[in-house]
Amino acid sequence: MQEKQIEIIRQKLTETHKKGAVHADVFIQAGTAHSAHYEDGRIEELSSSNTDGSGARIIAGDKTFYSHSPGTSVSGISQIISEAETSAFGTSALNTEKGRDPILTMEEHISPPEIGYMKELDHKIRKSSKYVRQAAFRYSISKRNVLIIRSDGICAEDTRTYCSFSEQIIAEKDGTLQTASERRCMAVPHPDFWSGSDPQKIAFAALDRALLMLEAKPCPAGKMKVLLAGEAGGTIIHEACGHGLEADIVEKDHSIYRDKIGEKVAHDSVTMIDDPTIPCLYGSYRFDDEGTPA
Repeated sequence: MQEKQIEIIRQKLTETHKKGAVHADVFIQAGTAHSAHYEDGRIEELSSSNTDGSGARIIAGDKTFYSHSPGTSVSGISQIISEAETSAFGTSALNTEKGRDPILTMEEHISPPEIGYMKELDHKIRKSSKYVRQAAFRYSISKRNVLIIRSDGICAEDTRTYCSFSEQIIAEKDGTLQTASERRCMAVPHPDFWSGSDPQKIAFAALDRALLMLEAKPCPAGKMKVLLAGEAGGTIIHEACGHGLEADIVEKDHSIYRDKIGEKVAHDSVTMIDDPTIPCLYGSYRFDDEGTPA
C-alpha cells in the first residue's frame, strides 16, 4: 500500500519539472514525545504528544516555495504540492487524490521517562552551595518516523530517536545574579541514555559554572579574538561556517565559499569535519532532511 502511495506522490513531484521546477520534494514525519520540567522544588510540567505532518517544497530558479499541513495522507500531501505549485507558477493541476489513509504513522509508543531522581538532585544542588537561588531540570525524549520523497525519484525513510537532559542554575551573591546551564543530548532510546550520561554530573557542571561567574571580573569591552570549542558543532560548524555553505546563499553569490571546492579556505591549524555517521550523537543521521545519505 505504501509503495503505491509513494509512487503517486513521486509522480506529482516529477510533473513540477515540466512547469519549470529545478527540484521538488516532500518531507513527511510522524512522531511521539514526552517531556518533564522540574523547577522551584516541584514538577512544573509533564507533557506527552503524538504529532504528524507534511511539507512540500519546490525550487524554481533562485526561489523556494513551500507549503505544509498536518497529516500524512496522499490527498493532503497532493494538496500542499498543488499549493506550492500555485505559489511558484501561478497555477496548478486540480488535486483529485482522495486517499485519506496515512502514508506514515508512529505505531510504536515510547514510555514516559523516569523523573523520581529530580527531587533528590534538586536537594543536592541546593545543599551544596548557599548561593543557589533556583535549579531547573528538563528531560525530553522523542521518536520520529521520517519519509522523504524527491522529484528525481529518490525516496528515503528513517526512524530517529532523541533524548536530552538540561539543567539551569541561578546563583546570587551580594545582589549579583548569574545563570548557567548544561545540556546532554544523544540519539538513543531513553533506557540507554543514562548509561552514557550522569544527571548529577550535568547538574553540577552547571552549578560550577554559575559559581565561577559570580567570582568573575567584568568582561572588557572592545574588539577581541573569538575562540570556538572544537566539540561545539552547533557553533563552529553551523554559525561560523554553515550559513556560508547554504545552497541558496552560494547560488546568489553571497558566500565566501562559492567556487572553492578543493581549495584551502582556513588556516593550517584548522581541520573541520562534519561527520553525521558517528553513532548515537544528536546530530547523526542515516539520511539528511533532503534524503541525501550520510
